[in-house]
Amino acid sequence: MDAKFNDPNPNNRRRRTFSGRPGVPLPLAQDPVADWLGLGENGLDTSRLLQLQVNTNQFGRTFEDRTHTFLVMERPADVPMDRRIVNLNIRGRRGNIVQVYPSVEYDFIPSDLSVEVGTLLHFQWTGSDANNNNNAGNGRAGTDRSNLVQVQSRAETIPLPLEKQTLLFDATANPNDPEGKALVDRFAYLDQDKIVTCDPDTNDQNSETNCKQLNGASAYFDGGLVEMKVVGEHHFASTRNNDFTNRSHKSSIKVTGFAFELYENIALGVGAFLGLILILYVFAMIQAYRRPGSWLFSRRYRPRVLGWMLSKATMDRLVEERRQIVAQRRKEWAKKANAHCGDEEGGTDKAEVALPEETLSWFQSVTRCFRKCGMGEQQLTTFVLFLMNVVVFAIGFLSNLEGGFKKSLAYPCAKGGGYAMDLNFALLVLPTLKSLQTTMRRVGSSREWVPIDDPIDFHIVIAKFTMLAAAIHIAGHCVHAYIVRSAPVIQLDPLELWKLTPEEKASGMTFFHQAGSEGLSWFRLSMYLG
Repeated sequence: MDAKFNDPNPNNRRRRTFSGRPGVPLPLAQDPVADWLGLGENGLDTSRLLQLQVNTNQFGRTFEDRTHTFLVMERPADVPMDRRIVNLNIRGRRGNIVQVYPSVEYDFIPSDLSVEVGTLLHFQWTGSDANNNNNAGNGRAGTDRSNLVQVQSRAETIPLPLEKQTLLFDATANPNDPEGKALVDRFAYLDQDKIVTCDPDTNDQNSETNCKQLNGASAYFDGGLVEMKVVGEHHFASTRNNDFTNRSHKSSIKVTGFAFELYENIALGVGAFLGLILILYVFAMIQAYRRPGSWLFSRRYRPRVLGWMLSKATMDRLVEERRQIVAQRRKEWAKKANAHCGDEEGGTDKAEVALPEETLSWFQSVTRCFRKCGMGEQQLTTFVLFLMNVVVFAIGFLSNLEGGFKKSLAYPCAKGGGYAMDLNFALLVLPTLKSLQTTMRRVGSSREWVPIDDPIDFHIVIAKFTMLAAAIHIAGHCVHAYIVRSAPVIQLDPLELWKLTPEEKASGMTFFHQAGSEGLSWFRLSMYLG
């Protein structure tokens, strides 16, 4: 029996006597009775006796020997500790589903694997030469052998040519990579030419020289560590065990781009925001230092860091320089105002009204150009708001481009409309805030590009954009729900035995069942508009 089951440690199976409460081991007895839990008040109490069902004629026999021996190897010294290693194996044994019970037929494990780019996969598996010779299968009777070849999809069985390989190496980037070619060859032929002399002309299924059926390969295969370099979904199969009429020995590996954890995304977002604020602050500080006459060096907006970094003499010099610049500007404004009043008919008195400079900033030049094209302050703001909605819609559309049912474009349109709707909801209340209006009026240039004097009209413009985005959002979800409803219904799998994808589970779902997710948009919209 040891030889039959390929026992690595024959004639040394462990046996031990039946033991339990009380602590002293008992001889193997037929249906033993005892106070196993120790609930009796004393040794004579028989009210808490329990009988165990032990048939001494059967108890010592081994019906299913499931003992295994495996080795846990050390991590390779040349692999950094922060590098992830994933083990990919093959489970199952030779035979049909009845013959292999309680095992299973051949299958890659994990059957569907998702890893990040740069992950190391350790391909290794083992077979056996001790299967029942009558068990169904391919190749030499009684043996398990498996290889790995890449295929185009799970529906295909023909291996991809060398120039289209993407799993073991990127043939599209470097088709002449010798290491990649060697990997493809090794995973497909399992180094058989190093073990036997292959005979390409033989078709004898039990011949060890029939390398087409992997008969010359060793039962154990160690493919080593292979780095996943190509982002995408890669499919592969075993040419010997993937039998169309009996079993499917295929699997897939999805290689994704590098992804941060949730806390890393939060830290990155906060860091980027703080970094942007710091860059703007440093830029404002430099501008204030170089141009003391600008508004950045005024008492209200002057960066406080300048007072810490500059000496008192330098700071006093900049303040004096600003005072002189401001005084000179006021004199020029007064001179121009007096000249303007003198040119008026009957103007004899000198006005003390200060007029702004005629020199226009770049933004004033742009707004003047828009006004000449018939686009005033309100129209310019509307145009900017329109561009913002387009950008946000594009972000929502592209980020959910493949998220719809059967990659329907209705879903990304709905998400894009939702993104734009969120933007407009965030802006909708701002024009009605009096404190914000008061603050904006203090900034002299704000009147050139923000419609401060008519906030209600701007509020209505934002509401119109909100309604447009809501219409797109709701229409997209309605069309998407109709596409889902029109798809064929797939039988429910409450026990999760068939491993249905979320798309397969949603196929044919009624509008009522979809209302749990789609109906939320209607409810949120009605609450906001209410």
